[in-house]
Amino acid sequence: MKKLTLVFMIICAAFATLYIINPPEVTFSSTEIAAPSKPKSVPDAAFWVGGADGGNFIYISKKIDSKKIYAAQIYNDYTGETEYSGALQYLGVAEDVKSLKDVSIYQGWDGEKLHLANGEYMSIYKD
Repeated sequence: MKKLTLVFMIICAAFATLYIINPPEVTFSSTEIAAPSKPKSVPDAAFWVGGADGGNFIYISKKIDSKKIYAAQIYNDYTGETEYSGALQYLGVAEDVKSLKDVSIYQGWDGEKLHLANGEYMSIYKD
């Protein structure tokens, strides 16, 4: 048992010495996320919402009625194809979605919901 303890202490001392002589290099870098170029089929008024793994171009227009329903067009950010065109219903607690053109309020589109940065979302409206 004493030999095992001695071997363990020698190994630990060797690693500690190597660490002191040549510490691991740790670097942190921030990744700038930039919108891709807008395909020609995407309207100029649409804006990009996404992250490092991609996103969508989104165009939300004014409220259709008092049920917090909005007209929306969502486009693939690579091909420009329409992924969704129709009504979205805001299901949050606020009276209304503030500033529809403010990119910072949107988180991303998952195919059924347009997630908002505050944890709320707009969902496909079905009559």
